[in-house]
Amino acid sequence: MNDIDLEIVDPSGNVLYPNGQSMPDRVNNAETIDVLQPKEGRYIVRIRGTTIPNGKNGMQPYALVVSGI
Repeated sequence: MNDIDLEIVDPSGNVLYPNGQSMPDRVNNAETIDVLQPKEGRYIVRIRGTTIPNGKNGMQPYALVVSGI
């Protein structure tokens, strides 16, 4: 029911969306972004609450896992 979305902005300003899509994933409750050929520089990770009808005060708890080689 609640929809939170994951996206990453790479150092070139490109927005990466989860699950191989070219836009936010409005369906799945588990989202994954694999950066297979990472560029050197700063990455921005964004978690956006798109629709949170069942959240407490409009908020939704979530977990974020980051892994690197």
